[in-house]
Amino acid sequence: MEERVVRTKEELKKAKEDKIDRIIVKGNLVKELNAAKKITTLSAGALAALTAFIGAGVAAAPFTAGTSLAISAVAAAPIAVTTGLSIPAIVLIAAVGVNVMIALFKEYKITFDLKNKTAVFEKK
Repeated sequence: MEERVVRTKEELKKAKEDKIDRIIVKGNLVKELNAAKKITTLSAGALAALTAFIGAGVAAAPFTAGTSLAISAVAAAPIAVTTGLSIPAIVLIAAVGVNVMIALFKEYKITFDLKNKTAVFEKK
């Protein structure tokens, strides 16, 4: 069983892509992940709105020198209302990717320890 400790969104995405069996998340990312777990309960409409919002930022990237990839709180506010996700959760989902986030929550058993800022993802 392969295990990896991650502290950033990029490290989390890479661990998922590398099909790591046990991912230990430490630090502030844990709180964002706990908020983002709601993505698995979104309606089709809310998920479509979230995906379109994130896709619009990616599509605009070549024309904005990549600055549209950084989602602002102002831009994310309407999607937060539509989906019920917090703005930090939306930023995390945008950084990691909708499909990767959904797969993480569906393919792994997750234990959160918010007090110690630790989450353990174990493949089901």
